[in-house]
Amino acid sequence: MTAMNDLDLINAELLGDGTPRNAFSKAAKPGDSLTGEIVEVTRRHRTDETGKPLYWHENRPATTPTTGRPVIDSSLIIQIDCPEDENDEGLRTLRLDRDVQKALREALRTADAQLAIGGRIENFTFVGPLKTGTGRHYCGGTYVPPAA
Repeated sequence: MTAMNDLDLINAELLGDGTPRNAFSKAAKPGDSLTGEIVEVTRRHRTDETGKPLYWHENRPATTPTTGRPVIDSSLIIQIDCPEDENDEGLRTLRLDRDVQKALREALRTADAQLAIGGRIENFTFVGPLKTGTGRHYCGGTYVPPAA
Protein backbone atom coordinates (compact mmCIF):
# COMPACT_ATOMS: atom_id res chain seq x y z
CA MET A 1 0.00 0.00 0.00
CA THR A 2 1.30 3.47 -0.87
CA ALA A 3 -1.16 5.66 1.02
CA MET A 4 -0.10 9.25 1.37
CA ASN A 5 0.39 10.66 4.84
CA ASP A 6 -0.80 14.08 5.99
CA LEU A 7 2.55 15.72 5.21
CA ASP A 8 2.43 14.42 1.62
CA LEU A 9 -1.05 15.89 1.21
CA ILE A 10 -0.03 19.24 2.73
CA ASN A 11 2.96 19.43 0.39
CA ALA A 12 0.75 18.60 -2.59
CA GLU A 13 -1.64 21.38 -1.54
CA LEU A 14 1.22 23.86 -1.12
CA LEU A 15 2.65 23.03 -4.52
CA GLY A 16 -0.78 23.00 -6.18
CA ASP A 17 -3.73 25.36 -5.92
CA GLY A 18 -4.67 24.30 -2.38
CA THR A 19 -7.12 21.47 -3.03
CA PRO A 20 -7.11 18.43 -5.26
CA ARG A 21 -8.94 18.93 -8.53
CA ASN A 22 -12.53 17.75 -8.75
CA ALA A 23 -12.64 14.42 -10.55
CA PHE A 24 -15.83 15.37 -12.43
CA SER A 25 -16.32 19.13 -12.52
CA LYS A 26 -19.27 20.87 -14.14
CA ALA A 27 -17.19 20.88 -17.33
CA ALA A 28 -16.93 17.06 -17.36
CA LYS A 29 -17.84 15.42 -20.64
CA PRO A 30 -19.52 12.04 -21.10
CA GLY A 31 -16.78 9.43 -21.27
CA ASP A 32 -14.43 11.20 -18.83
CA SER A 33 -13.09 8.60 -16.43
CA LEU A 34 -11.01 8.18 -13.30
CA THR A 35 -8.48 5.48 -12.45
CA GLY A 36 -6.25 5.54 -9.41
CA GLU A 37 -5.58 4.66 -5.80
CA ILE A 38 -7.54 5.93 -2.81
CA VAL A 39 -5.04 7.86 -0.65
CA GLU A 40 -7.38 9.69 1.74
CA VAL A 41 -10.99 10.05 2.79
CA THR A 42 -12.46 13.34 4.01
CA ARG A 43 -15.68 14.43 5.68
CA ARG A 44 -16.30 18.15 5.85
CA HIS A 45 -19.09 20.41 6.99
CA ARG A 46 -20.38 22.02 3.77
CA THR A 47 -20.40 25.81 3.58
CA ASP A 48 -22.15 28.29 1.31
CA GLU A 49 -20.28 30.58 -1.08
CA THR A 50 -19.55 33.05 1.77
CA GLY A 51 -18.13 30.38 4.06
CA LYS A 52 -21.13 30.02 6.40
CA PRO A 53 -21.77 26.42 7.52
CA LEU A 54 -24.88 24.74 6.12
CA TYR A 55 -27.50 22.78 8.06
CA TRP A 56 -30.47 20.71 6.92
CA HIS A 57 -33.73 22.66 7.00
CA GLU A 58 -36.86 21.18 5.37
CA ASN A 59 -34.65 18.80 3.36
CA ARG A 60 -32.60 21.69 1.94
CA PRO A 61 -29.25 23.15 3.00
CA ALA A 62 -29.62 26.45 4.88
CA THR A 63 -27.30 28.65 6.92
CA THR A 64 -29.68 28.67 9.90
CA PRO A 65 -28.94 25.74 12.24
CA THR A 66 -32.63 25.07 12.98
CA THR A 67 -32.23 21.29 13.10
CA GLY A 68 -28.64 21.15 14.26
CA ARG A 69 -27.96 18.53 11.56
CA PRO A 70 -24.94 19.77 9.59
CA VAL A 71 -24.65 19.12 5.86
CA ILE A 72 -21.60 16.85 5.61
CA ASP A 73 -19.77 16.08 2.38
CA SER A 74 -17.75 12.88 2.15
CA SER A 75 -15.02 12.61 -0.48
CA LEU A 76 -12.31 10.27 -1.62
CA ILE A 77 -8.92 11.66 -2.60
CA ILE A 78 -7.58 9.62 -5.52
CA GLN A 79 -3.99 9.55 -6.78
CA ILE A 80 -4.63 9.14 -10.51
CA ASP A 81 -2.39 7.07 -12.75
CA CYS A 82 -1.98 9.67 -15.51
CA PRO A 83 -1.65 13.32 -14.43
CA GLU A 84 -2.52 15.81 -17.16
CA ASP A 85 0.84 17.64 -17.24
CA GLU A 86 3.99 18.35 -15.21
CA ASN A 87 2.10 20.88 -13.04
CA ASP A 88 -0.59 18.35 -12.13
CA GLU A 89 0.00 16.76 -8.71
CA GLY A 90 -2.26 13.89 -9.78
CA LEU A 91 -4.73 14.16 -6.91
CA ARG A 92 -8.48 14.19 -7.60
CA THR A 93 -11.43 14.63 -5.27
CA LEU A 94 -14.34 12.28 -5.85
CA ARG A 95 -17.24 13.75 -3.86
CA LEU A 96 -19.59 11.01 -2.72
CA ASP A 97 -22.90 12.55 -3.76
CA ARG A 98 -25.86 10.21 -4.26
CA ASP A 99 -25.10 9.64 -7.97
CA VAL A 100 -21.45 8.72 -7.31
CA GLN A 101 -22.50 6.52 -4.38
CA LYS A 102 -24.94 4.59 -6.54
CA ALA A 103 -22.26 3.75 -9.12
CA LEU A 104 -19.54 3.06 -6.57
CA ARG A 105 -21.86 0.84 -4.52
CA GLU A 106 -22.28 -1.46 -7.54
CA ALA A 107 -18.50 -1.70 -8.05
CA LEU A 108 -18.06 -2.57 -4.36
CA ARG A 109 -20.77 -5.26 -4.53
CA THR A 110 -19.15 -6.81 -7.57
CA ALA A 111 -15.75 -6.84 -5.79
CA ASP A 112 -17.42 -8.10 -2.58
CA ALA A 113 -15.36 -5.51 -0.71
CA GLN A 114 -15.50 -2.29 1.28
CA LEU A 115 -13.65 0.92 0.48
CA ALA A 116 -10.16 1.10 1.96
CA ILE A 117 -7.12 3.34 1.76
CA GLY A 118 -4.88 1.77 -0.87
CA GLY A 119 -7.82 0.36 -2.83
CA ARG A 120 -8.04 1.16 -6.53
CA ILE A 121 -10.91 2.55 -8.52
CA GLU A 122 -10.54 1.72 -12.21
CA ASN A 123 -12.50 3.30 -15.04
CA PHE A 124 -15.07 5.15 -12.93
CA THR A 125 -16.81 6.99 -15.78
CA PHE A 126 -19.14 9.96 -16.17
CA VAL A 127 -21.84 8.71 -18.55
CA GLY A 128 -23.82 11.95 -18.76
CA PRO A 129 -26.63 13.93 -17.15
CA LEU A 130 -29.69 12.04 -15.98
CA LYS A 131 -32.56 12.17 -18.47
CA THR A 132 -35.08 13.12 -15.81
CA GLY A 133 -34.52 15.73 -13.11
CA THR A 134 -31.14 16.80 -11.94
CA GLY A 135 -28.16 14.62 -11.35
CA ARG A 136 -25.58 12.62 -13.21
CA HIS A 137 -25.19 9.06 -14.39
CA TYR A 138 -21.89 7.27 -13.67
CA CYS A 139 -20.54 3.81 -14.37
CA GLY A 140 -18.71 2.61 -11.26
CA GLY A 141 -16.03 0.72 -13.11
CA THR A 142 -14.06 -1.74 -11.04
CA TYR A 143 -12.91 -1.61 -7.42
CA VAL A 144 -9.77 -3.53 -6.45
CA PRO A 145 -9.19 -3.80 -2.68
CA PRO A 146 -5.66 -3.29 -1.36
CA ALA A 147 -3.47 -6.37 -1.07
CA ALA A 148 -3.66 -7.89 2.41
